[in-house]
Amino acid sequence: MKPVARSIALVLLCVCGTSSAQTYDGGFTTLELVPGPHDRAQGPLGPATVTDPKFNLAARMIAGRSRYAGNHAYKGDGRLVLQATHQAFAFRYTCAYAFAAENQTYSARWIVPGKKLEILMSKPRSNALERCRVATSPLPASP
Repeated sequence: MKPVARSIALVLLCVCGTSSAQTYDGGFTTLELVPGPHDRAQGPLGPATVTDPKFNLAARMIAGRSRYAGNHAYKGDGRLVLQATHQAFAFRYTCAYAFAAENQTYSARWIVPGKKLEILMSKPRSNALERCRVATSPLPASP
């Protein structure tokens, strides 16, 4: 009996959550994305520990909530106050990370004055910076 030649597929899984299949006969199949450990809700990020001169505003979060929407996205809303002008804004966002709890002050800059703010945040124990753009609308001044 003669042995039958077959190509053997090897599937490799790595920590990053991707898998690929490659055959020993030189053929290559396409990469597939499989859910990995990084596609889970993570803790919120705090204010950036390293500053950027372009982010010249201080935005204090006074109320907020967020939820993990899956697919590496958090959705949230809340209220913030720009410390230089004491102007309050309602905000909403969809970003890769959520904001830390209330009463945190973040560096920020206007992308569209009065309408879109970019917030600078960092991962715990890291100087790596993340950004999130939030849609804003001014709140009436409190008496």
